[in-house]
Amino acid sequence: MKNYMSGCEVERTIQSLKRFFGDIGDNNSDTHTLNIKDCKILIVPLCPDDHETCNLFTWQKLFNYISKGKGNIDNINAIIFYTTEMLPRGDYVGSILNHSRMIREFFENTTYAKTANYKNIIDKIKELIVEFKLGEKKCLNQTIDDFKAIKKDINIDIESLSNEFTYQDFHAKTGHFTLRELFKLVNNQTSNDIATHFKNYISKRQNHDIASIISVNPKRFKALNILVIDDNPDTKNDLEKIIKFLPNKSKIYLTEKNEYKKFIYKRDFIEKLYEGSAQLNLSEITINETVNIKPISSISLFTNNKFIFDYVIVDLLLGSYNEGNKIIREFVKFRNIFNRNKKPNEKSLFFILVLSLSDDANDIFRAFNEESLGYVWKFNRIYSLPYLIGTLEPARQALIKGLAISDYAHARNFSKLYHLPPAILWKLRSEPFLYPLTNSLKIDDMAKDVAKNWIKQLPKAELHYHLGGSMDENIIFYLSANTVAHLCETINCNNRNGNNTLKEVLQKMNELIGHSFDNSKQDFYEKFFRKFYDCCKQLINNNGNSEEENSIKQWLSQLSNTKENTEKYIEKFKDKPAELWFDYLTYKINKNEIKISKSDLIAIFIIYAGLLEGRTIDDAVKFWSLIKEKVSKLNNISEVKQLVESSKIKKLFDSIPILGDEGINRNRNPQAKEIIKNAFQNNKPDSIKNSDNILKDLVRAPKDAKTLNQLLRGDVFFGADNLQYYENIFACVWYLMEKAIDDNVRYLEIRVAPSGYTKKNLTINEAVEALLEGADLCSLYYYTCENKFIWTNFITTAKRHKTPYERTLEIELAVTHSRRSQKTISFENNLKNNPFLPYKWKASKIVGVDLAGYEQGHPPSQFAEDFAPIFKICSFITIHAGEETPPEYIWEAIYKLRANRIGHGITIIHHPSLMELARDTQICIELCPSSNSITNNLRNDRISKYPLYKFIQEGLNVTINTDDCATTGSTLSDEFVKAAELYYFSEDNNPQNPITKWEILRLVKAGFDNAFIKREEKRELLRAVEMEI
Repeated sequence: MKNYMSGCEVERTIQSLKRFFGDIGDNNSDTHTLNIKDCKILIVPLCPDDHETCNLFTWQKLFNYISKGKGNIDNINAIIFYTTEMLPRGDYVGSILNHSRMIREFFENTTYAKTANYKNIIDKIKELIVEFKLGEKKCLNQTIDDFKAIKKDINIDIESLSNEFTYQDFHAKTGHFTLRELFKLVNNQTSNDIATHFKNYISKRQNHDIASIISVNPKRFKALNILVIDDNPDTKNDLEKIIKFLPNKSKIYLTEKNEYKKFIYKRDFIEKLYEGSAQLNLSEITINETVNIKPISSISLFTNNKFIFDYVIVDLLLGSYNEGNKIIREFVKFRNIFNRNKKPNEKSLFFILVLSLSDDANDIFRAFNEESLGYVWKFNRIYSLPYLIGTLEPARQALIKGLAISDYAHARNFSKLYHLPPAILWKLRSEPFLYPLTNSLKIDDMAKDVAKNWIKQLPKAELHYHLGGSMDENIIFYLSANTVAHLCETINCNNRNGNNTLKEVLQKMNELIGHSFDNSKQDFYEKFFRKFYDCCKQLINNNGNSEEENSIKQWLSQLSNTKENTEKYIEKFKDKPAELWFDYLTYKINKNEIKISKSDLIAIFIIYAGLLEGRTIDDAVKFWSLIKEKVSKLNNISEVKQLVESSKIKKLFDSIPILGDEGINRNRNPQAKEIIKNAFQNNKPDSIKNSDNILKDLVRAPKDAKTLNQLLRGDVFFGADNLQYYENIFACVWYLMEKAIDDNVRYLEIRVAPSGYTKKNLTINEAVEALLEGADLCSLYYYTCENKFIWTNFITTAKRHKTPYERTLEIELAVTHSRRSQKTISFENNLKNNPFLPYKWKASKIVGVDLAGYEQGHPPSQFAEDFAPIFKICSFITIHAGEETPPEYIWEAIYKLRANRIGHGITIIHHPSLMELARDTQICIELCPSSNSITNNLRNDRISKYPLYKFIQEGLNVTINTDDCATTGSTLSDEFVKAAELYYFSEDNNPQNPITKWEILRLVKAGFDNAFIKREEKRELLRAVEMEI
């Protein structure tokens, strides 16, 4: 059975890619290239060169071209190496993917090249385009010329080198064969062949190290100055061998025999070192056509007060002792002190490496602990030195540009990251998370896609997430369908015909709005509801010109006795005209015998709009059926069966009206589903064309939104009115958790206001039960059935604009539900761990209290009395402050309401002392970049005002969150990308440097660090997250 793809399979893949990228490039050319955004990409399949692949530029053809000059790849800008093997290790050691590894890595490090398989080829092509647009690497033809020059210099068969590179790196038996044979000869005392085998062993190790050098190609960098501190004159011979592999015009300086002692015993030398005036006696090694060595007396180590060396390489064994460790420590201290308070371009940025004959693990471990970044064994491994420099130099170059030097770059990150090899660690510290491909004040969309793909793979925590504002166009349709099904049952119970009543309501809606739905690209919300608002304003002073306008005029006249009050009433809905329209619709519908609440009319409208954009009632039924099916599947697992059987939702599934005849409880009307299907489908206007953005327009903020009111203009369509039934709350939590799981969110805190879910006979405790049950069963289903983990907790939200009684209810919930029942706790403790996950399943609970709502005119100090009960139980507290209000609101949140976290906190930037307090006490600032950009009008020329860069530089405890993700259309991954964009354009970021992956990982960790959970729970969660990362 073959383990590679056929030529036909490759061609089909390429054709699919051409169709996928068809809108951004001319892809009608030959069969093995893609042309995307002016970048011509050669697809090189890693498969055998046979009759099936004769039309393709296979790996063998590329190898023949670069090694023998056979073939033609003119006008090619980049390469994608394509394989069906699993990355990065391949199917087996000798596979084409592994056999090509040395040369592939040479191309990937030097020019625009990536390796991809069927799982990630789209993402790799996007990464490739971004790299090409940045233009920081060599072009393909120059790279091929470099390869040919290296091949000529080393005079070793490239194919043999490539094999050695693979076998040694994989620690395959083939790679160690010579060494094993050598041991056998020594043990058998057959000395005649020992020398031959020993030479063979040395040759293989050298060839592997030379192959490693080729793979990273150090020659792609600018000339380097390297200081080697060693007392052995024979070291010159080793350095002579490797200088040809270093960048052109590089220089190596070797200390004379006793010069190393100055770093240990000469106080006056150390003083001059820190002053920037120290000198040493050195031997200079350079290469032109031949290697040149010349001694130089008293060469200065500084030029213009900058240390002239890029790498300091220290031998551990100096004289008779391990004096090298002292010198390493001295250089680390010198680097820190000498660079203190200097700008990035003024700093002396050098890396420290170790060169030693010792192969003792303790010596190696100690050297790395003392901040050396690499260890070179003198015995036959000197060729690994250029390789180490090649892997580290990209990070050092990034440091020179000013990357990886913020407080976050040096702050503690996930602990296991510090166990990574130094080259990978420094790559994370220096590589941009979002590459700054800019177009005016925007980052290129493809660069954003690349960043989003990277962050999406990481486990994340979401701490500022509102249940209502996260309800998107899909979930409001599904919940509204069930709400209207309940309405039909209620109407029938009141001796009216549900079908006829719905028909009457829909006919009224058709009269009012049918003509407004079309395929135009205009925002429907603005097109229809804004028009109604303007009409109301005009009718205050004018008479109506139609029957409908006269009806509106009559309604307005009943609102107030005075024209002034009517004007105030209308003006109140300036940013939310949909509220005004539904007030009128409620008046118009209820003038007759029909009695339907405003919230139910909104649910009917949502279904109406959804059907017009192509949805069906069956779509909603399918959603509810799928949740029921998942709960049933969970019920079949013996360990959790008892918990599911005792759940309220299990019993309710038999009588949920939208499921119709899928329910088995005949005491309720089984026809509700059919009634709404018939009523809606038979009353959809024939003249209206479908549009797929109507519901989205209802919940999303307008593109030009500039205030919190405008951000939440569609809140009449989402939130509490959709959550008046137990199963709706359950299903909503389930749906939102599934979206979070898809974005790899591992910990989620949802802000809820259960007192608002009790308008239709649901008690507040039942509402809380529905929230907790939805979170528990959803997380349990994914933990046991899908091998995925999420832990969801809740924060009750007291609203500033609500009554003291309503706020008290929310706060009391945090007091009474801070612990789960003993039954739930026992279940959590006794549930077996999933062996495929590092996480332990956790039951949800209420973990804290939030104060939210419109801040202006409602300072936190007003609510101190309301929060008194929560103070007594020492619960966690987060307060919305400083989103649109001055920093004094943040001060009050901290000092008057004892906030552990501040929601948004943008304006703290204007209060330096308060910012210092937040930094020193590590009070968390919950940033929500997309919504912050709207509420603070951070667009176009104001994008530079976002304070994330300043917060990070000052060491503030910052997290990234979504806030109301349905209104912004974002995910948590999107928010990290948005944060990176705002960071880059910050007015404080001069020169503009992108945020690094290391800093992003630190922000990810901050999400877990600031979770409202117990210390031991947090440690356990972080340990699991680190294992996943």
